[in-house]
Amino acid sequence: MKYLLFALTLSAFSVEASTNLPDWKFSIETTGTIGPKQKFESLGKTIIPSADVLLEPHGGYPFLWRRYQSSINSVAFSGLWGQAQGFQQFLKDTKGIEIPREVIAMKLGMDTVFNSSSDSEVTNTYRDLGRNLSFEQKIAFSSQLGGLLFQGYDFARLENNQGVVTMREMIEARKNGNTAGVCRDMSFAVAQALKEMGAKETFIVSFQTVGGGHTTVLVQDPNNSQKTYTLNYDAVTSSEGVSSLSHLRQDSSNPGLGIDYRIYSADGKHLTSLPTHLGVILEEMAGGNVSDLDAVVRSENSLLTAALENKNGFQAGASTGYTPDGDLVVAAHSSYSINNDFVPGRYAIVLYNARGQTQDWGTREQTGFYFSAHQKIKSPEVKVKLPGGEVRMRVTGKVDFTSFYGKGDIQNLSQDFWGIRNNFTYGGGSEMTYQTSNGNTRVQGSLTATGGFGKDDIRDEESYGTDFRDITAMVSLNQKISQGIEGFVKATFIQRRDELGSQSRQEAGMNFDLRNSRGSVVVGHEGQVSGPTLAFVPGSTEKYFFESSYRTARGTKITGGVFCGMKSVRDCGLRVSGTFILPLGWENRIF
Repeated sequence: MKYLLFALTLSAFSVEASTNLPDWKFSIETTGTIGPKQKFESLGKTIIPSADVLLEPHGGYPFLWRRYQSSINSVAFSGLWGQAQGFQQFLKDTKGIEIPREVIAMKLGMDTVFNSSSDSEVTNTYRDLGRNLSFEQKIAFSSQLGGLLFQGYDFARLENNQGVVTMREMIEARKNGNTAGVCRDMSFAVAQALKEMGAKETFIVSFQTVGGGHTTVLVQDPNNSQKTYTLNYDAVTSSEGVSSLSHLRQDSSNPGLGIDYRIYSADGKHLTSLPTHLGVILEEMAGGNVSDLDAVVRSENSLLTAALENKNGFQAGASTGYTPDGDLVVAAHSSYSINNDFVPGRYAIVLYNARGQTQDWGTREQTGFYFSAHQKIKSPEVKVKLPGGEVRMRVTGKVDFTSFYGKGDIQNLSQDFWGIRNNFTYGGGSEMTYQTSNGNTRVQGSLTATGGFGKDDIRDEESYGTDFRDITAMVSLNQKISQGIEGFVKATFIQRRDELGSQSRQEAGMNFDLRNSRGSVVVGHEGQVSGPTLAFVPGSTEKYFFESSYRTARGTKITGGVFCGMKSVRDCGLRVSGTFILPLGWENRIF
C-alpha cells in the first residue's frame, strides 16, 4: 500500500508546461526527533495480588473466612479495618499465613460494595479504604473493581445506548444475575471509586479502538509527576517520562487508533481534546501547524516530506515518518492555503497507511483518509496614532476541524476494524500590535478563547453540546539592537479547565542577518503555572530548551535544538529539521 501512495503522488508531479502557470517550487523537508525516554509497562490484570489469589493454596478465601467468623476472635473486631486486622491475626495464628492487612481490607471492601443496598454505603466504603491504602493499592483495588464490573457487560446496550447506567444499577443487576453497563459506565464507576479513595487527579479517556469507541481511566501518580496509570477494566498499564502525549497511549486489550483523545473529569464532564501522535503526524503531513491542535503541544515525530507547491497556495506531496510509539506512517497529501489578510485558512486531505505493534495483539495496520480544515476570520484593523508610534487592533475568529476515516486489521484478532472520528473546535478573540515610528520596537499580543463540541456526560451518547476548553494568551516583544540584529522575547499562556490547570512557555532570543541569509537562536522554558502537574497535558512538566536555525535567501532552512526535563539526563531530547527548496521553471516537463 505504501508504494501505491508514493506512485500516486509522483504521478501528480508530472505536470505539462504552460506559460500561464504561476511559479512553483519543490521542497524536501526532514525532521528527526530523539525524544526523552518514555517507559511504558503492561502490568497485567493487577499490580497487587488479591486475597483470593493468595489464599487459594490454603483452602480458599470463602472457607477460611467462614472459619474466622465462627471463631471467638471475630467478635473482638468491628468495622472494615478491624475485621481485616482480626482476619489477618487469625490466618497467622491458625495457618501460619501472613497476608497484608490492606489486601484483606480490599477484599472485604469489594464484598461490601457488591452486596450494598445504598450509594452512601458504597461511598463510605471507598473513603474508609482510602484512609489506609497506598496509591498503588488504590490502583489495584480499582482495577479489580473494573474486572468484576466487566463480567456483567451488557452487549444489548451497544444497540440501545441512550441514557445513563449507574453504579447502583450495575450492582443490582449483578445481584440478580443480570447484565448492565458498558465501558463508559464502568469507567465512570472506577473513576468515582478512585476519586472517593483520594486519587484526585483521575480522568476518563475516550478514544477510537477496534470496531468503535472505548473509554479507560487515567490516573496521575501523586508521588511522581512523570508517572501515570491507565486502567482498562482489570488491565493496568503505566507510562513514565516528561510531559508527552505518550502518557495517553492505549495499548492493552483494546489498542487505540485515531486522531484524538477526549478527556473527561472523574465526574464525567468533558474537559478538552488532545491529539494522538498519529493525529499530530497527519497534521504535519497536511502542512498544518501543530499549534492549531493545541497551543503548546510539541511534535515528537520523525518525518520526511517531499512537496510541490505554487504561490497561489496549492500543494501536493508525499511523506513517510515514525511516531514516538514506533508506528510507521506513509502518506500522499494535497492542500490549499488561503493567503488573505482577512480570511486566512488551510484545507488538506491525506491518504495514509499506518503500521505498528500492539502489546497483546501483534501488528496493527490501517489505511484511511485524514481531513484538516483551519479557517480564520479577521476584521479590518483599527489604527490609533500615538506619540512615537501606532497601535493596530482587530477582532479574530477561528474554526478548526479534523476528521479521519480508517479501515484495517490487527494481526491476532479475527475481525477487521473501521473507525471514523471528528474533532471540531471554534474560538474568538483579538490581536494587537504596537510599533514605533522608526520600526525599531514592535509589541504583539493576542487573546483567544476556544470552545468545542462533544458529549456533556461521558456515559450518555445523546448528551452532545458545546463547551469551553481554554483561553490562550500570547505576547511578544521585538527590539532592533543594531543593523541586522533583532532581539525578541515571547510568552504563551494557556488556561485550561480547572482540573487541567494552566501552562506557560517563555522564549527569548535573537534574529540576525548574515549577508543573504538569516539566523536565529532561542532559549526557553515551559511548565505548569497553576493546578496539578499532569504528565499527559502538553507543557505541564517543567522543561528547558535551546534552538538555533539558519535560513538562506532561497528558503533553505536548517534547525537544531535540545530540550531537557529537570529530573535526569534521560529527560533530554534532540530535534533537528531541514527544509530544502528547489525553484522550478516550466519550459519543459518535470519528469
